[in-house]
Amino acid sequence: MVHKIPVKDAHLFADQELGVSKWHTITERQIKLFGEVTGDDHWPHSDVERATKAFGGIIAQGFLTLSVVAHLWKDVAEFTDYRIGLNYGCDRTRFTAPVRPGDRVRLRATMRPPRPKGDGVILTVHCVVEADGKERPALVTDWSEMYFV
Repeated sequence: MVHKIPVKDAHLFADQELGVSKWHTITERQIKLFGEVTGDDHWPHSDVERATKAFGGIIAQGFLTLSVVAHLWKDVAEFTDYRIGLNYGCDRTRFTAPVRPGDRVRLRATMRPPRPKGDGVILTVHCVVEADGKERPALVTDWSEMYFV
């Protein structure tokens, strides 16, 4: 169930888990295309032979895993009733385990307390990207957006 949360009511969800997204499979094609679009052709993401020797196969770019958060978020919640919302940034971002082609990932999202800023409010969601069958999450971050009501 996707929570529809009016920005003015976000404080009611502070420190609560908002939910968990559906599973999303990371593909080798996504890794390749992300590398092409961003210019990140570092060998752990592109050189199968070398990556296999070092990591047992290629791994996804950390920023690809971070980018998938926005897609997974659509399964969890949506902030509503605002004029404009802008990406404000991520804090305490850590890439804590590799993601490989074929891995399924999902988002577990917890609301942080809103913070007023000027004429707007910063809404922050603590994001944990879990990888199916893995002990450690692939990513943790506090993702913030600024909203103007």
